[in-house]
Amino acid sequence: MKRLPRWLRILLVAIVLIVAAGLILPYFLDADRYRTLIATAIEGKTGRKVRIGKIRARLLPSLGFVVEDFGLSNPPGFAEGDILAVETVRGNLAWGPLLHREFRLSSVQLVRPKFLLLEDDRGQTNYASFPGLRDASGPAARANQKAAEKSRPAPAEPSAEVVEVDRIEMTDAEVVLARLAPMARNDRALVPSVHARKIRAELSSVALEPLQPKQWLGEANEAGVVGERQGLKSPIV
Repeated sequence: MKRLPRWLRILLVAIVLIVAAGLILPYFLDADRYRTLIATAIEGKTGRKVRIGKIRARLLPSLGFVVEDFGLSNPPGFAEGDILAVETVRGNLAWGPLLHREFRLSSVQLVRPKFLLLEDDRGQTNYASFPGLRDASGPAARANQKAAEKSRPAPAEPSAEVVEVDRIEMTDAEVVLARLAPMARNDRALVPSVHARKIRAELSSVALEPLQPKQWLGEANEAGVVGERQGLKSPIV
């Protein structure tokens, strides 16, 4: 067998070392120490409690991070629980901005996210602070929204807090639209009206402020989506 050229052997060894470093180094990078700092920053911008599980750095196949178990709670004064719960969040950082010591997310993948959109017996919703999701379920809810919009200060110059993400991908997502019905002893029962699962969607050119969707382009794959609606005997596929 012909012996490999010296330059090719050096290249192969270099590739093996780079791959090995990319697989081993994340275990020595303590990204989890920033968990409290990140949670505090999100809570300060959203006014909602945040649950963040273990954070791990990732070097391959691209520079980024992995968050296990993320949760964003309902607004203060609403029933306890999460409006958004994600099993795993995978984020990738863009290389170009890193050269200028800037951090920009090139993509974010949400694995098995669950959106629980609720309305209580007072007509209030847990998503009222998301302008992209309007509550049109009743006069009381619409009146609450109009009052909130009147009390909201007029928009000033574009905020420097806008976060831009090239792509957000959701796999095996679940969306539940439900109301909280009052019960005895101040308990409330969850009554789902719409339940969709196995959703796959991708958002591109996303620009966000905390709880303020600014713009996005979306594409969803409807194949395999399962939907259930109150009053229907069987799910819709």
